[in-house]
Amino acid sequence: MLVLPKESSLRQTRPFLAQLTSVNIAHIATKLNGLITAVRVTENQRVKKGELLVQIDDRETLSAIKSLKKDLKSLVADLKYTQKLHTRNKAIFEVGGLAQEKLEASQVACAGKQAAVEGARQKIAAQQIQLGYLNIRAPFDGIVAAIFLRKGNLATPGQPLLTLHSPEQKLTFSYVPTSPNIAPGQAVFLGKEKIGKILKRYSDAKNGLFVAEVVLDQPLDRPDDSFLSIDVVVFDGKGCTVPVNALLHQKEGQQVMVYENGRFKAFPVIIPGQNRERALIDPCPSFPVAVGSEAKLSLLSTYGHVRIIQGEARD
Repeated sequence: MLVLPKESSLRQTRPFLAQLTSVNIAHIATKLNGLITAVRVTENQRVKKGELLVQIDDRETLSAIKSLKKDLKSLVADLKYTQKLHTRNKAIFEVGGLAQEKLEASQVACAGKQAAVEGARQKIAAQQIQLGYLNIRAPFDGIVAAIFLRKGNLATPGQPLLTLHSPEQKLTFSYVPTSPNIAPGQAVFLGKEKIGKILKRYSDAKNGLFVAEVVLDQPLDRPDDSFLSIDVVVFDGKGCTVPVNALLHQKEGQQVMVYENGRFKAFPVIIPGQNRERALIDPCPSFPVAVGSEAKLSLLSTYGHVRIIQGEARD
């Protein structure tokens, strides 16, 4: 049968199986050995950045800090006394009552006491950093996914205590590049609902396939690491369209069979996009085109003059 090309909009999509994950995933661990004294969160609990997650026995560190602070207090008092002596020696030296060597000795003593005070302060700061490793806090707003160790367990450096997921989600999927290709900005649908767009293509392949990331318009009510079927809009435009069964794929390129002056002849076209029903072609033929199986379309140009009876499909 014959149809006339018509101007219409056309959207082409490609289906993919995508995996849903969090944008940020942190495997929380400690740098120090110690017994876990408290786990302050539960699985699936939402936490804020800086919120206390896990406490590890910090009594030894606290004792060390307390001892160092006592030492610092004593060193500061000693420094003040030495500085007072140096000030007095300097005044005596200026009136000629003290040798140069004595003044220099008191100055060196002040410098030594000052260095001791600074050293003690640095030790306290180092212990306070270690104390932070024993009171583990959330690095960002998120949701506690899995808790691996509980109160009474021994925490060791590098061993995950729990996993924290950010509330922001992303989709990733693997694909083989074809035309039209996957590109940033393309809309992504879940069923009939638009859920996001292509953000980027990864530079590393996965199992030999390209990988793309989808940024979501809003979080999906699905668990992390779940899979869902999505459709990516690879073409969305308007132009001259024909039914897909009007296309004839030949070695030299794509064609449609136009009916002009009682004969069928091949009309070369370019196909910017197509879906299951229609294809957008360029240039647009001014005459009707034949639709049918490719086997029948390929024979039409050999029939010579053909008379079309309205309402029938004639070979």
